[in-house]
Amino acid sequence: MAWFKDHPDHPAVLAMGRLAQSGFRFDAVASLGLSFSDPPDLEPVLPLSDYLVGRGYGLDRVEKVSRLLEVVELARRFAREAGFGAYLAAKSQDYDALVQAVRGRVAPGIPAALEVYFGSRKDGYLVVVSGLVGKHAYGPRLSDGDWTCLVTIMSPDATIDASAIRTILPHEWGHSFVKPAIENSRELAGRYAYLYPAVRTAMTKQNYGNLERRARGACPAGCHGEDRPAQRRSGDRRAHAPAGGRTRPSGTSPRCTTAGPSTSRTANGIRPSRTSSRSS
Repeated sequence: MAWFKDHPDHPAVLAMGRLAQSGFRFDAVASLGLSFSDPPDLEPVLPLSDYLVGRGYGLDRVEKVSRLLEVVELARRFAREAGFGAYLAAKSQDYDALVQAVRGRVAPGIPAALEVYFGSRKDGYLVVVSGLVGKHAYGPRLSDGDWTCLVTIMSPDATIDASAIRTILPHEWGHSFVKPAIENSRELAGRYAYLYPAVRTAMTKQNYGNLERRARGACPAGCHGEDRPAQRRSGDRRAHAPAGGRTRPSGTSPRCTTAGPSTSRTANGIRPSRTSSRSS
């Protein structure tokens, strides 16, 4: 990024380069910042998921977590030394425009349709618009105990087409519904391993390097076409998680929040904010 052109050899940049060489790329980079507050503080607000830790490098979990936290500490330095706050202030109107563009194109009922289709509920749904994910989109999950919020991180390119957003959201949120089904039916999924070689090359380019990860990325076609009525309000300032508890009361509908390129958590759930990727 031109704004940070004078800091190509900053320790944070070099550390992220080492992580990338070890395989910490794509969704891992985009998801790391979701566990921390906004820069420059980057204070822990959610535990690092097993999946995210597994994408790092080290001899064991303790070392992998330590390396990730070291990178976050270097990112704190970068935010202060490279004037990240000034960058955010200068780009605030651009980020606001991106958020509004997506918010106005999110079709109602997608979270409710997913929950009906898969037969399980989540506590919140969040859309993050980031200018640093290229043409990719990712579907990480934020968890803390029995509280779960599903996230879609998407490119601004998707904001120009409502039909694209309608396709992306069920797919990315669908990851967190499909994964438990795969884990509970490994033997059944394994019966179709012979099909994987036909798509291996294409899927490896998207970081689906094995059958299990490919299966986790699948969302049944039917869930993309659902459009069931739901009393969901798009554009809430936080993902729905009632005060005093993180579970949604029976009979209530899921809410969807649209935010800038990252979020930080408050006592009541997810607070959207305008920040950019921590890997700048």
